[in-house]
Formats: sequence, C-alpha cells, structure tokens
Amino acid sequence: RNAKGYYVDYKEVESRVSRDKKIEEFHLGDQNTLMLTGRNAALSVAEFFKGCHGAIDVILDPQKEAGGYYPMKEVGGRKIAPQFRSKGIGYIRLGDDMGENGLAFLSSNACSTFLSSVSGSSMSSVKSNTK
Repeated sequence: RNAKGYYVDYKEVESRVSRDKKIEEFHLGDQNTLMLTGRNAALSVAEFFKGCHGAIDVILDPQKEAGGYYPMKEVGGRKIAPQFRSKGIGYIRLGDDMGENGLAFLSSNACSTFLSSVSGSSMSSVKSNTK
C-alpha cells in the first residue's frame, strides 16, 4: 500500500463527540490526504517531515470510526495517549530520550540515509527513491 500523510490543524479540523460522549474525534477525509509514495505522490516522505524536530508517534493500525473519524482526546481536554489510539497493535515512538530527533529513525531508501541527514541538495534524490 502507498503511504498517506495528513497535515492537521487541530483548531480547524472537523471534530465530533463519540457515541458514548467520552471521546472527541477528529475527521481525516480523503480531501486532506497527501500521497507520499507511489506514482501519485504529492510529496516525498522527506519533504512531508521537513522541519520536524520532535519525536514522531507512528500509530499502528489506528482506531477509526466510520467516515474517517479518529480519537483525539477525552471530552474535557486530556489528549489520548498513542497506545490507546491503536486497535491493540500499538505504536512506535521515534525519538531520543529528550523527545527530539524522530527523523533520525526514518528512512525512505532502505536505510541508505535517514531523513535527519537529508540536506536540501540531496532532497531530490530521496524524493526519486520514494516514488
């Protein structure tokens, strides 16, 4: 499958309260999707993460309600931890013990380089490897 990415402004994204009234869910529809791999890639994986300096949470097999609604936080404000946003598979937190440098663990070319080491001059070669 091709990788998809979403830029989400949590203040602007459509949201709703779950059926049980405990969880605030946000909507990620196809109109917000950026293809990151394959023939129709809008951006490379490296370009998508450009400028990211923090830890990155990769949620494996995320929970999702019909219509593309994903759990975000408890009603009342507390953000749901990444491990509880998965269907039981879990998540991977990429970053060091200071919550930084998540890109040091991501590669788009079979670990020949990592996204943290990609400079502007080599960005185009990484982009060609992800299509």
